[in-house]
Amino acid sequence: MTSPGPLMDNMSEESRSTKVVHCQPRVACRFSILWIAGFFFCCLLSSSSVFAQSAQPRQSANAVARHSLSDMTRELKEAHMQFFPIPVFETDPSAGQRYGIMPTYLWLDSKDTLVGIAVAAITYNPEVVKTGGFAGLFFYPSPDEKFQLFFQQSQDYEKDYYATYNNETYLDGKLDLEMEGEYQQNPFERFFGFGPSSSRTAQTNFVSHIWLGNGRVAYAFRPQMDIQLVESWLRMQMHPRAILSLGDTETVFSGNPEVASSNIWSHRLSYIWDTRDNKDIPASGHYLEGYGRAVQSLNGGDFFGGYGILAKQFFHHSDRFVTMPYLRILQDFGSDIPFYMQSRLGGEADL
Repeated sequence: MTSPGPLMDNMSEESRSTKVVHCQPRVACRFSILWIAGFFFCCLLSSSSVFAQSAQPRQSANAVARHSLSDMTRELKEAHMQFFPIPVFETDPSAGQRYGIMPTYLWLDSKDTLVGIAVAAITYNPEVVKTGGFAGLFFYPSPDEKFQLFFQQSQDYEKDYYATYNNETYLDGKLDLEMEGEYQQNPFERFFGFGPSSSRTAQTNFVSHIWLGNGRVAYAFRPQMDIQLVESWLRMQMHPRAILSLGDTETVFSGNPEVASSNIWSHRLSYIWDTRDNKDIPASGHYLEGYGRAVQSLNGGDFFGGYGILAKQFFHHSDRFVTMPYLRILQDFGSDIPFYMQSRLGGEADL
């Protein structure tokens, strides 16, 4: 088994299933460290018009008279600001505990609609990375356009630089484009081995250096039905362990071609039926995706591919409770498939 980790997330959640268990999903604090901080954040906003406005169903580009990213500077100058100092506390089986403080600024327009978020934090992790911090800028010129920047660095090992841009306004909202780039060093990676008989006591550790580039284009050929193409480049280098109490992954699995550094290019074509009322905070509807993928090694290795199905159904019980049954099926073909792209079950990413 491998434990779910940043490598798994970088290949997108739909590309994985049930054989491996790998590490913690994207140590990037924009997700893992902020989950408790986010809870406090939502509590602070739950009674405000900001939260009420942002939780509304996503509207089309034609329905909202908002500016584009090119007008963002002027829009931020005209917006009013709110400030929240948020405590950060994380406990994670891979990374241990982390503490800190995260000052958070919100930009709101004249209708109290969220335009931008700025965060910065100082954190401390006694296990491996020691003192560190992160900062993020998140801009939302309209409900159909967003731009995000994230930076994280710690005293030892840990680094993460991330940028993404998404625009759903082209061709009257029928064409959705997204670009993403990231460089990450993660010292908390885990690998336990292959198959359901793997023991948790056999866990090993390595430091991953990841370069990631994603490009996605989706076209709505019918209402709520899209054809989507994702092109991804992922280069992963395995470095010696950072947690000395664990075995080193490359040493323990030396000679296994699936457990090694890699440099791959992947193509993924999907058919999507999406009736969710909101892509960010869905309360009703369903998401169904069938896809095929082909992956080639840029180092002259083998070519492999596969197909899969992902299904989610959302049931809205009240203003604060939503239930989601989740189905994922994956079948890959080929040899020497990198361990982080093989199927797995469990972990924060599945949530």
